[in-house]
Amino acid sequence: MDPPEIQHLKDRFFEIKKTYVDPAWLSPNAHRKLTDYAVRA
Repeated sequence: MDPPEIQHLKDRFFEIKKTYVDPAWLSPNAHRKLTDYAVRA
């Protein structure tokens, strides 16, 4: 089990990831940038 502060960050990350799973309103290029950002986050 992760410490609470790490777990919080993980939860937040997955929330953000879920939000951007299929952003149809974004151009493919913007989507790729967001995905790249999410992967590095």
